[in-house]
Amino acid sequence: MIETYLNHFLFFFLALGLSLYLNKYLNNSFNLNKMFDPITDRSSHRLNATRSGGLAVFFTFCVCYGVGKATGLIEINLYALLCFCLIALIGVGDDLFNIKYREKFFLQLFAGIVLLQSGYMIDSFHGVFGIEELPYSLSVVVSLFVFIVVVTL
Repeated sequence: MIETYLNHFLFFFLALGLSLYLNKYLNNSFNLNKMFDPITDRSSHRLNATRSGGLAVFFTFCVCYGVGKATGLIEINLYALLCFCLIALIGVGDDLFNIKYREKFFLQLFAGIVLLQSGYMIDSFHGVFGIEELPYSLSVVVSLFVFIVVVTL
């Protein structure tokens, strides 16, 4: 039991340290190459900001997944891993090339379908709003809706 907590503790600090390092490194690289997010009326920032955060998170996940898989501490469904990689590529592509919203939506929808194939689905509200089990078709619609809304925000 203590070994499990120690593993989680070490894994957490590996992820935290690596994320902080990669975020700073990529942010500096983007700043040096003047790769800034354009400031528009929809922007949440008013000063120059880079688009390096998602890339840092993706690289951190890849390293942590590799370490976790090599040590046998984590097991991830390959469909879910494929979905995560696809979403990361969509994000990087959007950051670098400004993907149109229709193409981005359909790629996210495809990734959501891949995620459903991995077995991850919202099939019950567990009594929230008085709803328990959801029918399969409604479960698919709710899962895709939540996935796309969470991904796009």
